[in-house]
Amino acid sequence: MEWRRRARGGRETLFLIFSRSCVLLGLLVFCSAAAGRDSAGQARSEDGVMEGPRGPVRGYRLADHLRSEATSSVDIQGWEYTLETDAGDWFFVTGFCSRVWFMPSICGVEISWASPSTGREEVMGHRVPHDQFTQQSSPVLIQFGPRNWIRGLPGNGHRLHVETDWHVGLVLDVSFQDAWEGFVLGDGVFRLPGGEPLVQNAVGIPRARFEGSAVWGGDAEPIRGWASMQRMGASRLPTQALQRRQWVVSRHDEVSVIAMSFLTDAGLGSRTGGWLVAVHSGGVVFESRDVTVKWSRTRPVRNCLLPGAFLLKGVSGERQLRLGGEGWPPMQVFGMTDSLSSFLRTAIHAVMGTPVFSRLAGKSEARGGALGERSLPGSMIQRVECRDK
Repeated sequence: MEWRRRARGGRETLFLIFSRSCVLLGLLVFCSAAAGRDSAGQARSEDGVMEGPRGPVRGYRLADHLRSEATSSVDIQGWEYTLETDAGDWFFVTGFCSRVWFMPSICGVEISWASPSTGREEVMGHRVPHDQFTQQSSPVLIQFGPRNWIRGLPGNGHRLHVETDWHVGLVLDVSFQDAWEGFVLGDGVFRLPGGEPLVQNAVGIPRARFEGSAVWGGDAEPIRGWASMQRMGASRLPTQALQRRQWVVSRHDEVSVIAMSFLTDAGLGSRTGGWLVAVHSGGVVFESRDVTVKWSRTRPVRNCLLPGAFLLKGVSGERQLRLGGEGWPPMQVFGMTDSLSSFLRTAIHAVMGTPVFSRLAGKSEARGGALGERSLPGSMIQRVECRDK
């Protein structure tokens, strides 16, 4: 199945598990969210604090790259590539597989393109039957159907190929060079009180150069630029479990700073979690799992507040690393339930609020930690997911 959404006003989109086939899923979310409230209509809160990843920071491994076996009734896994061309355009490619309760797995690839200079964007995708998702470890190959694949472990020689037939069609084929070693903070998992996994992250490519081609309607255009890639997972529906999630990649001359932060739903205690890592060509030079987040210049977009600027501070022992960024307007904004019927959208919004997904790019500045007290200017891209309830 192919889908496409035009910029600013298109009707269809899919992010991870939200698609036209989500009618039953929407009802399940509604019932599940409603069950999480007591008879007085107040969300229950549990004792305890959010537990961060277990174990020391380590390198990215084959087991981190391949899809792992599901250990919960909700299993969502993704491979997200961010490509910034030297010409100033952006490509975002997300391969995903999800299984929710008794429903069959949904797998596919979403391709987004954004041009901040012109304000144009496209979101296209290809969903495949779950039995067309395959993977092998020698040689490393992950396939979402016959035309979309990830070849090799992240690093030199790593390659990404995706296609969509919608509209004029797009074929994106890129390879990666000079890739910095990926990392995982321990097991990468944040847990709720009692040990239940909530979200999981690993960084396969903190930073790399890429080159290849984008073929639009048969016309090939060579592209090259900077890339990063992360692996992500969730054991609960993001729109049910998380009030807010932010992912930031900031590139500076000789270092990149990568951060993740989130705020859980009130039914899960409104708990915070996150990490902040500085990495260079030799590996990780600073990591913190004690992160504070400050948003400023917030503006309402589709009933959700998005940050025009932010400040992240990570603490590790006596050291602190601060990352600030600013950028407006958003390159992409769309609702995760846009493709559902008006009845289901109304029902889900009444329980959970309006789930909104956005990407913003701009300037950044890093200081402290292993970087010293000099200010390092850079450029950043952030992905923000939020709800208005």
